[in-house]
Amino acid sequence: MKTWSPLPVHGAAPASASESDWLARVPVPIFGGALGLLGLHLVAAIHPTLSAMPLLRAGSLVSGCAVLAIGIVLHLARLAQRRAAFVRDAGNAALMPFFAQLGIALLLLAEAARALQPHLAFYVFALGSALSAALSAYWLVLAWRMRFALASVSPGWLVPPIAWLYIALLAPAFDDPALARVAFIVGCALALVSLVLLGARLLAGPPLPTPARPALAVGVAIPALLLLVVLDDPKSADSFAASALYIVTACAYVAALLALVPVVRARFMVSWWAFGMPLLAAAIAFDAYAKVHGSAALAWFAQAAACIDALIVGALVLASVAGVRRHLG
Repeated sequence: MKTWSPLPVHGAAPASASESDWLARVPVPIFGGALGLLGLHLVAAIHPTLSAMPLLRAGSLVSGCAVLAIGIVLHLARLAQRRAAFVRDAGNAALMPFFAQLGIALLLLAEAARALQPHLAFYVFALGSALSAALSAYWLVLAWRMRFALASVSPGWLVPPIAWLYIALLAPAFDDPALARVAFIVGCALALVSLVLLGARLLAGPPLPTPARPALAVGVAIPALLLLVVLDDPKSADSFAASALYIVTACAYVAALLALVPVVRARFMVSWWAFGMPLLAAAIAFDAYAKVHGSAALAWFAQAAACIDALIVGALVLASVAGVRRHLG
């Protein structure tokens, strides 16, 4: 059985015999690996132990850029040579939101490039923001046409809100506070709608396909990014909202780690990368919160989370290599 195929969705048309080759089966969420590696680079820059490993920082950045480029090339190749497969995925309201990973990857790359190439970082940020907005609009059109049916709701619906929240977090660094306010409002609204509908599907059905269930870990990024946005404002950094978001993020993080244990007993699926960037975002949020409160215990927890996440990303890289070999076979 090919486990690198796109996440199955209720109501999705099956692939035809002519689409049975490996290029037609490239999964939409392939950019998850780039998100995890670029996120690891950002964590390594602030973690006291990981920052002492320049090879880790440079390697995660270079490999993240390489995986991002490969993902773009593969999807362009699908569009050119396997148009039916690409169009089918792009028109699927459950799968299409995962394309927004590309926008998030560009935003992560912009943050990583700020200290090295600030002018280039600005253009990458602008491109990532524009792409995230366009993909979010297209996703909403698809969802509206399907009347937001629960059968079309998937963990991928959490990706566009994450992109908007990340724009809200980064925009002040690029001297655009107005964009930050708009992105925060849009991100919160989309996150609320997506979480409510996803919760309704989990409670009322139809059940998520097994390969899609690990992708629920994507949700960890939402409270983590909200916490980072709140901590970025000195007036609210020590507020009740910050404390509440910290608790929610910590609980979601621990729940994701517990959910990872039974997941890894199965053969690798691309949805495992949901345990990459979202958990790394939580580690960054833990570190920022610990610095605000000056607590040694909170700092220890943040550092432990960063080390755990680094190990997870390393394991995902190894599992991905094996998964790619099976996929090509």
